[in-house]
Amino acid sequence: MVIMVLLNYSKYIQERFSFRTYSLLTFSLWLIISYSGELGMNLILPPLLFLSLFNFRLIDDLTDIRNDRINFPKRLLAKLESLTSFVVLSVLIHALITLALYIVQTPSIALVFTIYSGMLAFGCAILRSRTKLETLPTLLSLSKYSFLIILFSHNSKREALVVMALFIIYEWFHDKRKNSKVMIGLGFSLLMLSVGLYIAPLF
Repeated sequence: MVIMVLLNYSKYIQERFSFRTYSLLTFSLWLIISYSGELGMNLILPPLLFLSLFNFRLIDDLTDIRNDRINFPKRLLAKLESLTSFVVLSVLIHALITLALYIVQTPSIALVFTIYSGMLAFGCAILRSRTKLETLPTLLSLSKYSFLIILFSHNSKREALVVMALFIIYEWFHDKRKNSKVMIGLGFSLLMLSVGLYIAPLF
């Protein structure tokens, strides 16, 4: 039983979590946060970012399982009858990150991280059950990168908005669904972010 669970974890990581890609993402976020000068080159930050990105990826897949079983039936999670072991994994990783934030940073940062993780999980699950709101779960999922920047660096609002804009542009060009409503929603969001770049310094 335990061996099978561990094998599934390994297969999932190989399938959905490219170590090279997410290491590059982690390093990029680390540089952006460090550039603000608030945390400097804190060595505890990269592991926290990496674990956060992995857990957010897992949460995203778990909340989109209904669509994946229809559109991507060959994916590991889509083929499993029970997702309990992966839900437990996500909860354990979240607890580890929250504890680290509580000890290394502040209780308030740990609380904000917990609130956002819950919003990401329940928000995506609820929104994805409503086909008319396809853009919203996409934006919520993309917000995780900007959220991590703002969480660790309050002086990086503009950088966070730029990162969000870049991921929206990437999604706009690479969205396999090519749903016109999603495209329009992402385009409108990009426009709003452009406006936000000018007003961000005011807050």
